[in-house]
Amino acid sequence: MHTRWSLLGAGARLVACAVMLVVFCRGAIAHPGVSTVALVKVSAEGRVEITVRADVLALAVGHTSRFDPDEPMLALLHGPEDELDAAMVGAREALERGLVVRVDDGGGGGDKGTDLAFGIVAWARGEDVRAARGVDGGAPRLPLKMDYVVEAQARGPVRRVAVGFPIEMGDVVVTVDRPTLEPVALPLGAGEVSPWIEVGPGGAAAVSEKPAENAAEKAGAGKAVDAPATVHPFWRFLKMGFVHIIPLGLDHILFVLGLFLLSTSTRGLLLQVTAFTVAHSVTLALTMLGKIDLAAAVVEPVIAASIVLVAVENIVVKRVHPWRVAVVFVFGLVHGMGFAGVLREAALPRGQLVGALIAFNVGVELGQLAVIGAALLVVGWWRQKPWYRARVVVPASALIALVGAWWVVERVWG
Repeated sequence: MHTRWSLLGAGARLVACAVMLVVFCRGAIAHPGVSTVALVKVSAEGRVEITVRADVLALAVGHTSRFDPDEPMLALLHGPEDELDAAMVGAREALERGLVVRVDDGGGGGDKGTDLAFGIVAWARGEDVRAARGVDGGAPRLPLKMDYVVEAQARGPVRRVAVGFPIEMGDVVVTVDRPTLEPVALPLGAGEVSPWIEVGPGGAAAVSEKPAENAAEKAGAGKAVDAPATVHPFWRFLKMGFVHIIPLGLDHILFVLGLFLLSTSTRGLLLQVTAFTVAHSVTLALTMLGKIDLAAAVVEPVIAASIVLVAVENIVVKRVHPWRVAVVFVFGLVHGMGFAGVLREAALPRGQLVGALIAFNVGVELGQLAVIGAALLVVGWWRQKPWYRARVVVPASALIALVGAWWVVERVWG
């Protein structure tokens, strides 16, 4: 009787943990991709045009994180028309407050440069959002991204440019189209002002090693802040790949943990991780190069299903069989297409594509290794204990399977 009640208690705790984990992980129902993409065009005469594709509802409600709940945005989407219209005006005003357009035009500003006055000539209005809902009033899949167009004019030819965006727009990949140099792309953190980017004749480097100093006043929520010491774009794309795993890639984290749990030997774990790495590297590259293209509506549910299948296999088998490596390879191909969705939206310049791919992929690998390292630190000491499977592998795999099953449902019918 005591054993029965112990099992019931363990089952209740397992269900409770699963419920909490599902609630915590609801934000990972799909890969949101890059939060914001911006194209900055600088003409030889000093005209600056910025097209920003951003999550208009997040900007309207003041969200600053991908983990903020969707309910306020959905309420706005389906609420009264006058409230939606007012919120879209508020979103435009948030862009006006938080946008920084700074140039070095040789006018004596030095490294501080000159902040240009700008005008927003096109923006998302309430009727645009209502049109996105469709005639039947159905909700589009969040995030709902639309374009803002900003124009500014310098006093003359521009040598360097720096831009910053409201913190509500999250991470931004900025591509600068320059009149005398090849385009250059640069990831920015939320609320960060970019370093100086050379746009005029004589630019020795694509990106200056010095940040654009003296950002506009920081008063008020959502104002962009000064950039830290600048690093090469390679390292920024590497960081972007790492962050896509930790903390944003909850589904990838659970998949890697599923691989870790069944592998009580280093050899078995290395075989699986190697198969996964090779597979997702191949499809990441092929997808970014336009050789293959599979819709996110297919990729994301399959990624969730892969989590379920790996976790269930952990429960029903006791060691890594040869077929496991083949299955992991196949799932790795699908995960690679999921990774590609993050970069594809940024429309990177072709000359920078290979370097960005390598850097991003290295970041992803470092993130995966960090997950495995953390798992080893937490439970690795007991992997050879006779009770390890019953007390760690089976309960943890059951939790992972439940969360993965929840994601399958949300990604297919959500």
